[in-house]
Amino acid sequence: MEKNRKHPLIEEFTFFSISVLVALVSFAFINAVLGDYPKAIIDMLMAVFLAAALITVHAVKSNALVIITIRSLIAICMVFLLTMFVTGGYAQSGIFWVAVFPIMAFYFDGKTNGVRWVFAFFFVSSVATALIMLNILPSVYNYPAGWTTVQQAYLIFLLLSVLTYRYALRHDKDNEAIASHFRIDQLTGLPNRTQLLDDVHASTNPTLVLMNIDRFKDINHFFGNDIGNLVLAAIAGKMTAFSSHDHVCLYKLHADEYAFLAEGMTLDDVLEKVRYYHAFIENTFYAHDDYTISVNVTFGIAQGKENLIEHADMALKTARAENSEFSVYNGPNTLDERYRQSINWTRKIKENIMEQRVVPYYQPIVNVKTGVVEKYECLVRIIERDGTVVLPEVFLDVARYSKFYSYITRMMVRKSFDTFKDKPYEFSINLTAEDISNVATVQYIKTKLADYGIAGRTVFEITESENVKNYELVSKFIAEMRTLGCKFAIDDFGSGFSNFAHLIQLHVDYLKIDGSLVKNIDTDPASRAIVETIVTFAGKLGMHTIAEYVHSSAVFDAIRTCGIEYSQGFYHNKPLPGLSEHELPNA
Repeated sequence: MEKNRKHPLIEEFTFFSISVLVALVSFAFINAVLGDYPKAIIDMLMAVFLAAALITVHAVKSNALVIITIRSLIAICMVFLLTMFVTGGYAQSGIFWVAVFPIMAFYFDGKTNGVRWVFAFFFVSSVATALIMLNILPSVYNYPAGWTTVQQAYLIFLLLSVLTYRYALRHDKDNEAIASHFRIDQLTGLPNRTQLLDDVHASTNPTLVLMNIDRFKDINHFFGNDIGNLVLAAIAGKMTAFSSHDHVCLYKLHADEYAFLAEGMTLDDVLEKVRYYHAFIENTFYAHDDYTISVNVTFGIAQGKENLIEHADMALKTARAENSEFSVYNGPNTLDERYRQSINWTRKIKENIMEQRVVPYYQPIVNVKTGVVEKYECLVRIIERDGTVVLPEVFLDVARYSKFYSYITRMMVRKSFDTFKDKPYEFSINLTAEDISNVATVQYIKTKLADYGIAGRTVFEITESENVKNYELVSKFIAEMRTLGCKFAIDDFGSGFSNFAHLIQLHVDYLKIDGSLVKNIDTDPASRAIVETIVTFAGKLGMHTIAEYVHSSAVFDAIRTCGIEYSQGFYHNKPLPGLSEHELPNA
């Protein structure tokens, strides 16, 4: 794309040329009307020459050729004006056309080269004029106005040269200030992403390291943005102090991200420096009033010019996902494929939401003692245009990262409510911590509960996992919804993050025992012992128990002997798109 970008001088040269063309054509017309045909012809010849020059500049493809072409035109113009100056031109006023030259030189070739052009013009014209006045060099035309006119022309020429030079000088300073503003991070004073892109483009064997501050938004939230900015500036100052000695360029990118660019450095050397940087930053503390702030950082590393920043960003995301200090991009691999799939599914999720292809499937929950279906769990699916049923493990994580998750939850709520509005069954819908903390989603649920009037048969399942960190928020949500008549279940209890103390605080109605404990309960004594303990504990708290992943008669018999009240799994039936399709083969 860089090669196809037109040189900025083309637009300026075009504007200048068209203005002069209009003037020349006007002069030619006036001279022709006045009967001065030689002048009219000369004016038209100059207009044709300038038009040819304009077409030439637009025809060349290379920026280097554009500059060469414009400089050639300046040289031709100089020769033409010199001829007019030393000969008096084709009229007395022709000598004053020299005033155009310093404007052209400085405007189109910059301050430094403009000085050279003006000096060359002044030197040659002075020598030629002196030789003509001494009758050493013959003149094609005699000076019609004498030496006084030449003096006036020189004065105008020098005055315009000085004024144009001062304008070019100020213009360069303004451009440098603007370029500095757009290439420097105003908070830290470090080069920004724009400068990094240019430096990567100019490098030959680069290594890029991206550094991100972990959970920096927590610092902003607790201490405020002003203190967060002070921390960012302090990190930049400390990193600048020693990165310069390592022949590494330091950059400040967006938000809480920094970059290090090294040229011709081996991967082993880079890793050594990354480990040093990591230890240095994490062992540095930033004092504020009575608080001491420390930060943790993660690094992504990539080498080679091709897609360098994108590869380093992929490595950074991998390191954060794997909870490691750093990650190195090792070329095309499954990481590329993972991100391609993620991007593809982000697009597909959006399309399926807009086309209402997010639908609930229903799996029955059976009373263990009676064998009667008393409840259903609503499980999310996507039905693609070709009829393919997509399971949630394929798209839910992508939906969370792409911020479409709340739309999926709301669609599930609306469609599930619509299914059970005139059915006698209880039904459960899964909610995550993200749903509960989303004010818009919570308000949507309240609105739909009021619209459908089925709160008494609605059960919300909350996953017991490491994502449930704010138990106070969850407990508040449960208490608020229970006043409307809703019930609650803890899903996947026993999956590895169970907390009995938190379970007591939440006051839920159902405890759904995770399939990892249920699926082998008929053969694994340890699983059976854990399940029995959970059942006893739940009973003392007045909670009902539901076994998930019941896939065989042996497992069903085992959960029945353990005292579990409800059973759910493929042994009874798989999730299906409609309630009428459920015919229980086993109960």
